[in-house]
Amino acid sequence: ICAMATNIVNRTAQASKRAVIQSISAKDSQRMLLYKDNDVVAINKPAGIAVHAGPGLTQELTSYLPLWQYEAQSPPSIAHRLDKDTSGVLLLSRTAEAATRLRHLFENKMILKNYCAITVNVPEKVEGSIEVPLAVKDLSTHQSNSHGMHRVILRTDKVDMFSEALAGTTLPGGLQLAWTKYKILSSYGRRCSLLDLELVTGFKHQLRVHLADGLICPVLGDNKFAGPLLRKYPALKKKLQSLGPMGYTKGRMYLHAYQVQIMDYYGVQQPLTIMAPLPPYFVQTLKSLGLQIPSKYRNRILSV
Repeated sequence: ICAMATNIVNRTAQASKRAVIQSISAKDSQRMLLYKDNDVVAINKPAGIAVHAGPGLTQELTSYLPLWQYEAQSPPSIAHRLDKDTSGVLLLSRTAEAATRLRHLFENKMILKNYCAITVNVPEKVEGSIEVPLAVKDLSTHQSNSHGMHRVILRTDKVDMFSEALAGTTLPGGLQLAWTKYKILSSYGRRCSLLDLELVTGFKHQLRVHLADGLICPVLGDNKFAGPLLRKYPALKKKLQSLGPMGYTKGRMYLHAYQVQIMDYYGVQQPLTIMAPLPPYFVQTLKSLGLQIPSKYRNRILSV
C-alpha cells in the first residue's frame, strides 16, 4: 500500500480508538432508526455497544430500549443477537406476539441476514459455503481466574455431521451445525478482501469463527479470534503488517450487518428488506486499503 494510503489508515485507526460511545441520546436514536411499524422496529446499531449486559461491560443497549418505545405501552425487546463490536441492522419486537413470530421465522430460516466484512487474507474461491460445525469450549481451569470463560471453536473433525436439513440445530454434546455463505466483492492482491456474508444459521460468533478458523481470513480488528491465527501463521501476520498500523488490540472490528430480509412478513409476497449503510469509518478504511465496492452493491451498503 502506498504511503498516502498508509497515512489514511493510520488516521482512521486513531479516530477509531478515540471514538467510544458514551451514551445514546434521543437524537441519536432517531438517526439510528431504519424502520418502524406496529410490530417491529429496526435500528442501525453502532459498533462498541453491547446488546445485553455482561461481565466487564459498562453499557448495553437494553438500557436504551425506551428510546424506541414511541406510542407503545412498553419498550421493545431485542429479537436477535449482534456482537458488541459488530454494527448494523438489529430488529426489535414491539409486542409479545411480534417477538413470538420473529422467533418462529428465525428458527425456520425465514429471516435472511447479510453482512459485509473486511478480512485479512483472501479466500481461495470467489464464493463458497462454510459448513463446518461449531462447539463451545470451556476455558475454566483450577490454576487461573478463567472460571466461567468459554470460547467458540471450529470442529473440523465433525464436518461429516453437517447436513442442510439439520443446519441450525444443536446435536447432543453441544455440536452446532453452522452454515455461512460468502462472496468476494473486492480484494487487494492476496492481502485483504471485502466479503459479502450470508448468515444462514445464527450461532454465537459464527461468522468470526468461520472466517478466522475456516477460511483463515479473520475479520480485520477481531482480536479475539485472529490472535491465535497470527501466532500459528507467520505469513498471515506479515499480511496484517502490510496493511498499515490498524492492529488487532485496539480500534474497530470491520463486520457490519448491512441487510435483513423478513420473508412471508404477514403474508406479503415480497420480503420486508431493511438495510443499514456502512459506517463512515468503514467506508474510509475500504478506500485506504484499495478495496472497491461493486456498483450493484453501492445502493445497498452506502445508503439506506
